[in-house]
Amino acid sequence: MRSVPLSILATALVAGPLAAQRFDVASVKPNVSGEVNTVSQIHPDSLEMRNQPLLNLIRFAYSLAAYQVAGPAWLKTERYDLLAKAAGPATPERLKTMLQGLLSERFGLVVHRETKVVASYRLVTGKRGLKIPPVAEAADRIAMSRRRLHAVGASMKLLSERLSQLLECPVDDATGVTGAFTFDLAFSLDPAGNSADPTLFEALAQQLGVTLEAEKRPVEILVVDHAEKTPAGN
Repeated sequence: MRSVPLSILATALVAGPLAAQRFDVASVKPNVSGEVNTVSQIHPDSLEMRNQPLLNLIRFAYSLAAYQVAGPAWLKTERYDLLAKAAGPATPERLKTMLQGLLSERFGLVVHRETKVVASYRLVTGKRGLKIPPVAEAADRIAMSRRRLHAVGASMKLLSERLSQLLECPVDDATGVTGAFTFDLAFSLDPAGNSADPTLFEALAQQLGVTLEAEKRPVEILVVDHAEKTPAGN
């Protein structure tokens, strides 16, 4: 069987069958407002993404976590406004497929997939068990900032997902704990230790009674081979 060059495979990943699935109308423009807040809305026939780094657009299009995308640093810093409307109603998955094609068309995005061994964690209960009682209502909500987690009737699975976002690496729920929990977790992510708050690892153990065990595992990564900072024609 004749081998196919990797460059052709990478291009096919973003081009191939996507050409037949395009948005009817689309606008992609740089956002230089300097604002912090972002907008991400999925409508039955359209997408609205405002003040989003290209990294987030790629993550959404391919249903990936931040740690699953590798590429130049500017993917996180350059911001864009994207408005795209389909010819009619479309499922979220079809909208994502159409977005893959749009990113290829406007940014010249070329990617390939590879497997990489990365640092990761398992969320486990401490030796003395949980320090928070379960609640009756399972709302399964956690509001998150860089210093706080506010949980309302949240599962340990959802907690592990939020921790994965904070640490930018895989975190699996290995507690074996069912039920819902309400709590406020205060912590610091300052590597220099200049905060009065405990580190995230200390806060989990002291306030919740759970710990993070480090490990390594293979993870599929989407590698950005090429992308233009300035999107083409609107």
